[in-house]
Amino acid sequence: PQLALDIILHTGTLAAVIICYRLEVWNLLKALLSYIAPGKVAVEGRWRKLLGLIIVSFVPTGIIGYLIGERFAWVFGSPLFAASMLLITGTFLRFTGLKKVSEKAVKNSEKLSALDSFIVGVAQGIAVLPGISRSGATISTGLFMGFSREEAVRFSFLMLLPATAAAQIWSLRGGHAGAAAEWPAYLAGAAVAFLT
Repeated sequence: PQLALDIILHTGTLAAVIICYRLEVWNLLKALLSYIAPGKVAVEGRWRKLLGLIIVSFVPTGIIGYLIGERFAWVFGSPLFAASMLLITGTFLRFTGLKKVSEKAVKNSEKLSALDSFIVGVAQGIAVLPGISRSGATISTGLFMGFSREEAVRFSFLMLLPATAAAQIWSLRGGHAGAAAEWPAYLAGAAVAFLT
């Protein structure tokens, strides 16, 4: 049930991301359609590149998330494990806060590489563990790698799209959707996640 709740909470977050980044989401959808139907959808090359980077970031996320979910499911019900991971998250965020970012050296969307997106994808995969903040891990990793603050936030939330969709499909196919009696609580949690 805890795993199902985590996934449903991220669905609320996903809805908020789609609204806040609706222009980016629309252009990414057009970029995807331009691959499916070449020549029929006009889209700038930068959106096709960003789509490719998001797909690259999903590869390690999917592999790590699957392995943790299948082999270490017990961690999702362990308060001690979650508390330990919260300490790691806090420490990592503190070091990020101390890092000086030079505006001349930062990477924007034009400068991001496949390796950059892969490493941030690894951070997102590790954030499957309870107590590791997904956005905290991905944004901090991006900042350590030289992303601008704006790009680190934007890329972090856009890469949430395929990861959450895949997690939803996995939870339903894997029988992790929870009992029907739990769904009102799940939906309440998703609504609060969306609003906040």
